Amino acid sequence: MKVDQRALAGIDVKIKRAEEHFGVLHDEMLAWHTDQPYRLVQEMHDHGCKHLWRLKLDRPLPVEWAIIMGEAVHDLRSALEQCVYWLTIDHGRRPLPGTGFPVSSRRSDFERHTRGGGLYQIRGIGAGPQAFIEKLQPYPQRWRYAPGVAIRTLHDLWNKDKHRLVNIWGLHFNEHTLRPVDSPRPPIDCTTWIDRRVLQENAIPLRVLCATPHPNVKMDGDAIVNISMRVGRSALRAGGQSAWIMTGYTADVIYKLLGAFGRQDAPINSSIWSARPAYPPR
Repeated sequence: MKVDQRALAGIDVKIKRAEEHFGVLHDEMLAWHTDQPYRLVQEMHDHGCKHLWRLKLDRPLPVEWAIIMGEAVHDLRSALEQCVYWLTIDHGRRPLPGTGFPVSSRRSDFERHTRGGGLYQIRGIGAGPQAFIEKLQPYPQRWRYAPGVAIRTLHDLWNKDKHRLVNIWGLHFNEHTLRPVDSPRPPIDCTTWIDRRVLQENAIPLRVLCATPHPNVKMDGDAIVNISMRVGRSALRAGGQSAWIMTGYTADVIYKLLGAFGRQDAPINSSIWSARPAYPPR
């Protein structure tokens, strides 16, 4: 067999299609957020010793966002799989069963040569792409290696989208912009707690606990809010910077693998990555 150049061109189209999906998400989320169809409703308890601000949505977050996200994620993840398939054809001139792009959080899983193991999936490609893919594996000690984190996030989203709605959207509050005050001066005996998770309707983003009653505690300034989704233990701001960084690193991985065709014994540079825009280019 020979490598089908139309199939390689299709991989590039998948990347561009994923970027289009994220562009749509960006525009729709920006429009939703600009209208600010949410508010914080203050509650006072224990005679002013406890103050809560509860999240209320005047308009629900669209379920269609999860569908658009799932389509973008599938395009990127399948492009990675197809890279390994065609690298196998390029290197050995024949397909092998069980090939794919492995994502292993444990080294022992990646190093298994039996079916389902990481090395089994890439056994038919050259030394250069093999070493490059191993470098991207999100082992615990590599949690700061951004390309590996991007691949792990993409893989987690892909697995979720196969079995259920990709995730539940919510709002993420920036703790540095929320400051309660008590006229005429801020209360010095109060402690502020801010929930930085991805929050849903009726959640409590802000709590203020006071040693003595302060019935007039109010918010000073506006809360900066991001539309986010939960991915594993972290929040991903789809349509914003984090989603685009994930897409950018994934595209870089794919293009580096495509560049290995015909010279798979050569190493692939895993230290230099293309600069990616924080928001979709216009």
